[in-house]
Parts: sequence; structure tokens; C-alpha cells
Amino acid sequence: MQNNENQKTYFIYVRSTGEKVPVTKEQHDSFYYKRKGLNRALYNVP
Repeated sequence: MQNNENQKTYFIYVRSTGEKVPVTKEQHDSFYYKRKGLNRALYNVP
């Protein structure tokens, strides 16, 4: 049985152009975890 983690494709959605850009898992995690931290800082979410 194959591991599904190896087949997963990661994307970053670019709102200004409306396109999904394929990226590596590391790029995806870095981009979205930074955004999550920024949103928490902006809205004072613990």
C-alpha cells in the first residue's frame, strides 16, 4: 500500500491573479504558518 503523503500536491493560492501555484510541502507550510501568525497578531487571537 502506498503512502498518500508522497502523492499530495501543495499549492499557494495567489489572490491577485486567481491562480494556484504548485510548491513543495516546505514552501506551503512556511507560507501558510507565517500567515496564520500574522492574522493572530492583527486580531489579537491567543
